[in-house]
Amino acid sequence: MTYSSQDMLVSSAAFFGRVRACCVEQAGVFTNDTRPSYVSLAESILMGDDDRVATFLRLVAGSSGLGDKAISGGVFDQSLVLDADILGVVQGNWGEVAGLYTS
Repeated sequence: MTYSSQDMLVSSAAFFGRVRACCVEQAGVFTNDTRPSYVSLAESILMGDDDRVATFLRLVAGSSGLGDKAISGGVFDQSLVLDADILGVVQGNWGEVAGLYTS
């Protein structure tokens, strides 16, 4: 992955919207979690805290291989990154992001 493709993903309004949608969907799941930090993060996202969503955005964009997926024939297209790719990174990093904001 190039830093350029990673930056293009972070800068894409459409990609941010997709990551936000994923985070909101997952927040609905994690509001019922037994871990207070997970619930706190979920509630913040449900209340529209885009700073926390931006943290997920950077993690998703920097995830191994996703930047490369967004380039086809030398042309950037964020839609080439699958929703399943975004979901996997968000789910896999929920605890890490929760820890960043509750420590």
